[in-house]
Amino acid sequence: MITQIFKQNAAYKVMIIVFLLFTLMFIVTIHSFQTYTGILIFFLLEMIILGEILMVGFSKVNKVMKKEWQDPLEMELDPAKIKRALEQQPKIVNTVEGYNMQGICEMLLGNVETSLLLFQTALQLHPDKKNQFVLYCNLAKMSLQQNQMEQAKQYYMQAKNICNQLSSVIIKRNQCELLLKHIEMQVGYMQGTYTAAQYITYLKKRLLSDYATLRVRMDIRYQLACLYHEQKDDEQVYEQLAWLEKFANKTIYVKRVHEFLEERVSEQ
Repeated sequence: MITQIFKQNAAYKVMIIVFLLFTLMFIVTIHSFQTYTGILIFFLLEMIILGEILMVGFSKVNKVMKKEWQDPLEMELDPAKIKRALEQQPKIVNTVEGYNMQGICEMLLGNVETSLLLFQTALQLHPDKKNQFVLYCNLAKMSLQQNQMEQAKQYYMQAKNICNQLSSVIIKRNQCELLLKHIEMQVGYMQGTYTAAQYITYLKKRLLSDYATLRVRMDIRYQLACLYHEQKDDEQVYEQLAWLEKFANKTIYVKRVHEFLEERVSEQ
């Protein structure tokens, strides 16, 4: 949902807390035992137990990271199915995360107006800063789809201001700033600040990011298809289309690419 990009940090925090607790136990032990033998025995026991916990902890972290970033890339996203599932969960559907996910589903189905309304409704619930950041980014992207440049830039600036207020440097550097850069590049290209070649280079680099989830990759592949279409590079357009048909064949992206390819054929 909306908090996916922050989940992996929680696992590391738990491990750090466990380590600090065992360190504290060791310090207390040094002051409690009168013989070095007792200290050594307890220290060895602590290290064995701590080692087991860390091994389990790292295993859990790896599983979380794999599920978070790799497994979704092997699945086909069906926004209509997700939307129906949300509608059957009354405790979720009318929450910030519920409205955001519905907005994403509507976006992937091509219903831009409905998507915008859902993101705006989520903001009216006064979510925390991290959730506000994601919502403003989504609103900026939707505004760009409607060619509402000034509105998109306002949402972008609001998201950027929130990013600067977030306490975690790791979150800002590795995740939030990636989202902001993507919007900045799209705005810059539409305004003529960046060339098509610069935008394509950025998008291809973004595909290699560890934080490129399935939805991000679909957005990038679709944007690449549009850019290559403008450059009349049909070979590259079909390459992006092949990926979209494999992983995103139930989204609006596939239909849109087919439409502008058919327009090219009719022009010829």
